[in-house]
Amino acid sequence: MLDVEVERNKKSLIKTAKAVVGMIDVDVFILVQVVIGFCWGFHATFVTIYVIDELEASKTLLGNFISGFIICCLLEFSNL
Repeated sequence: MLDVEVERNKKSLIKTAKAVVGMIDVDVFILVQVVIGFCWGFHATFVTIYVIDELEASKTLLGNFISGFIICCLLEFSNL
């Protein structure tokens, strides 16, 4: 086991949260994560519509595409 001592935070949770949100690197990180989330949601929602309507893909190609997308998602989230 690791011999680690943890000190209790003497400030309130609200003061600590305000201090963290006030850091510019945390703000940039949160902004980037929100933008990436918007892009991921848009892609996941409309890519099948694009494949069906614009590319006029067959059902087999669409199924393979969705299967590949799911495998990529599983690989991405398995690293969490």
